[in-house]
Amino acid sequence: MGIAAVCLAVASGCPEGRAVVVDRVESGRAVLLTERGAQLEVAESQLPRGAGEGDVLVDGRVDEARRARQVREVEDRRARLSAQDDGKDILLDVSGP
Repeated sequence: MGIAAVCLAVASGCPEGRAVVVDRVESGRAVLLTERGAQLEVAESQLPRGAGEGDVLVDGRVDEARRARQVREVEDRRARLSAQDDGKDILLDVSGP
């Protein structure tokens, strides 16, 4: 991550040593999410080489261990939700107040 992106992350409440996640990349812009939930938009060119959607960045570098942990957490959550799904359609009440 370029120095401008690190400065933007720090200024937005993401101190050095804390993580930001590359949420998505669209039209040459990367949207980063801080641990506090703030969204930052930077040029894709400011990301570390090879960084992409879903990567966790700490101090301007991809943190493979944190990314792997997040992937496991998402897989676990999906498995729990799938186990609770009875396979029936969901009925929504859209009649309004």
